[in-house]
Amino acid sequence: MDIAPDRRPGNLPPGLPSLVGRAVDLAEIDRSLRLHRLVTVTGTAGVGKSHAALRAAADAADRFPDGVWVVPLAQVVDPAHVPRAVALALRGRDRTARDRTARDRSARPETRLISEHLAGRRCLIVLDTCEHLVEGCAALAAMIIAASPGTRVLATGRRRLHLPGEEVVDLAALPVPPDGADAADVARCPSAALLAERAREHDPGFAVTPGNAAAVTALCRRLGGLPLALERAAAQLARRSAADLAADPGLPPDDAAPGRSPVLAPHGGLWTAIGWSHELCTPAERLLWARAAVFAGAFTPEAAEDVCAGGPLTDVADALDGLVEKSVMIRRADGRHRLPAALREYGASWLGALGEERDTQRRHRDRYLAMAREAYPEWTRAGQVDWHRRLSGEFAEVRKALETCLADPGPLALEFAGALWFVWVSCAFEHAGRDILARALAHADTAPGPLRVRAAWALGSVMNFQGDTAGVDRCVAECRAAAPDPTAVRAADCIEAADRAMSGRPAEGVERLRRLAAEPWDDPLQEATWMTARAALAFAHVLLDDYPSASAVAEDLRRDGERRGEHRFRGYGHYIDALVALFSGDHGTAATRAGHAFESFKLLHDASNMALNLEVIAIADQLDGAHERAAVLLGVSTRLWAPDGGRARCTAPRLAQARRDCEKSIAAALGEEPMATLFRTGLHSAWP
Repeated sequence: MDIAPDRRPGNLPPGLPSLVGRAVDLAEIDRSLRLHRLVTVTGTAGVGKSHAALRAAADAADRFPDGVWVVPLAQVVDPAHVPRAVALALRGRDRTARDRTARDRSARPETRLISEHLAGRRCLIVLDTCEHLVEGCAALAAMIIAASPGTRVLATGRRRLHLPGEEVVDLAALPVPPDGADAADVARCPSAALLAERAREHDPGFAVTPGNAAAVTALCRRLGGLPLALERAAAQLARRSAADLAADPGLPPDDAAPGRSPVLAPHGGLWTAIGWSHELCTPAERLLWARAAVFAGAFTPEAAEDVCAGGPLTDVADALDGLVEKSVMIRRADGRHRLPAALREYGASWLGALGEERDTQRRHRDRYLAMAREAYPEWTRAGQVDWHRRLSGEFAEVRKALETCLADPGPLALEFAGALWFVWVSCAFEHAGRDILARALAHADTAPGPLRVRAAWALGSVMNFQGDTAGVDRCVAECRAAAPDPTAVRAADCIEAADRAMSGRPAEGVERLRRLAAEPWDDPLQEATWMTARAALAFAHVLLDDYPSASAVAEDLRRDGERRGEHRFRGYGHYIDALVALFSGDHGTAATRAGHAFESFKLLHDASNMALNLEVIAIADQLDGAHERAAVLLGVSTRLWAPDGGRARCTAPRLAQARRDCEKSIAAALGEEPMATLFRTGLHSAWP
């Protein structure tokens, strides 16, 4: 296990581009961050608020040992979803510093989970693009400031948050050259310097010369010194001269695009610069630009083909390449593409003018609904990890597609949400799943049926992990309303008996779990309840100190998981084996089995179950005398859990006592301060 405590936690993007002409502004942001708990960077669209805030955050990172955490909010539409965006950013998915925060296996509000996680930490939280979510951002910033004296908030937006103690740094456009300035003075002017630097990324030979100084001056003045507009214009200088661009009337702001954006409309320079890019595109590229605006974030080439192809757009790959080559679309290292926010806004206005907005939204919905349908039978089979990776990796698009379903009448929302049951119970998305499943059940026809049973079972499973017994009982009643349908009866029995086992009453659920585990199945939901019941049964046997029975069920889980090629239930089998070995005094086997379970859950990014198994390994290490390693692993385990709130729900009481004994023994062997140092090493490490 390569534990690397020297890697700084956080999710600041690497390789930030240079910032031209902002030295004074950066110094002011830094000064404000030193003196104030909340700093908001304001300014007009395209002025470079996000860029300046990220650069300032990177410069200040050494003052925040628990990380700088960037929360992108441009695609969040509901202020109520701001806490979820913060939770996902803090969790740091797919980044080297995987601080798995906001583990939401708890029914408590996410704001409370976040505040508990940040308490006692020194972080910088960057809330980027707040203007359309001011109420939600203000509430969350106030909560963070109250909960964590060591944490500061840096917000960006066209509006301030209007909180007491807020310091506002207002960014102005870059200075533009005066008329008649010579080439040397023009080259030193910040707006012209930025234009030239970005132009050299496309044409390395570009420079401000006596021959083009007047044209560069005119271009900078026409674009109002707005950095984003200057960067758009710079991309054109490889194809057109500065004089040509400066003389081009472009697209008058009032006619830039039908249904002109209310966000960009007041900023003619930015709108005009984007219009120049639009003029250079082929008709197919313009159509793809408009249709791709439907995506919530970065999208795959396959997604672009499914959602955007049709009519005159016959070669999506070629149009994508053209948009990338013209610096309209950004191609990421992972092969996905994204439209910058301003360009997405421009494309969306064109999409509306074309009358294709609704049709494109439905195609977007249909793509992700089809993925959910294909994934559903694979949740207990060899496709489990791949489908979990694909759907969780495109969760922003999945959520947008679900919202499209929820906006329309009919059963699609219920079908879609229920088909994703594995995503909802796999650690990262319980709060989102609970919200969507509950809304889908309220949205659809209330008559009992298979889709309602599946969604109610999924919701009950989420509530079970969160410890919401009253909610579980409501889901049980929902399933029983469809009786005598055998799938509905099994679903009800499964979530009710599993809830009894996990709430400290295993004797009340063990017989029903044993019966469910013995029954054959003949549809995907029956299969899922069968596998879930076996995992719950094994855990119930451990709680009842019936280790032979627990081992027998665990062996079945492992062997069946290996045969299927799935990892989640196989991991449960290894975990149960680890508990039995630990409680039986076989520390080596306990550590080995927990290591196997850890690797299975790691494939699914299931940090809570990873934490449980690291805890077993740490206890086994301490019992075998490896006190230093045990202390570090306890720190890592604590980080992966925090601030879950469902820990007691998922931990056998005997394991909880073993951890307490482990901590006391390490402190006795090493001393309190050395143990605390090693614990912090794990707590702040980048591993796993």
